[in-house]
Amino acid sequence: MVTIAAAVDNAAWNELVVGNMRDRMGDAIGYFYVKCVDLVLNTIRARKPGEKVMIAFDEGTKRHLENWSLFYRLQPSKYPEVATIFFAPVNKVVALQGADVIATETFYYAQRWLKDGANAKPNPHFAEFMRRELSAGLVLDRAAIADLVEIIRHAEVPA
Repeated sequence: MVTIAAAVDNAAWNELVVGNMRDRMGDAIGYFYVKCVDLVLNTIRARKPGEKVMIAFDEGTKRHLENWSLFYRLQPSKYPEVATIFFAPVNKVVALQGADVIATETFYYAQRWLKDGANAKPNPHFAEFMRRELSAGLVLDRAAIADLVEIIRHAEVPA
């Protein structure tokens, strides 16, 4: 099992990613959706080339993420690993129930990270999970978001 989780300081994102940056980067949920799907695809390409996957998301995120799902589904030559991306009720898809546990623990850990930085401690049962080879996580705090905005700003082509 491969797990990928991301958390962001939403208040900082909404303060720092504005104007032209918001047009380029979008909202945090869309940005991290793309990051997570790309990490899944890169993992497949490195560990199981040619493997097809079905990627499921909580149906509660559909209105925010459906267009991003189409981005992957409508480019089968670029993303041949994607058999489908779909949205379903968590209570009906066991894999989503497991993902919900990871999301919840990531949320708790991210709250601690935003407060304590590298000294943040995960819940004991999540600590072991975090050490797994195929677990990847990302917490973007205010400083990381500011750095990202600067990188993108400097990458802009002058008009």
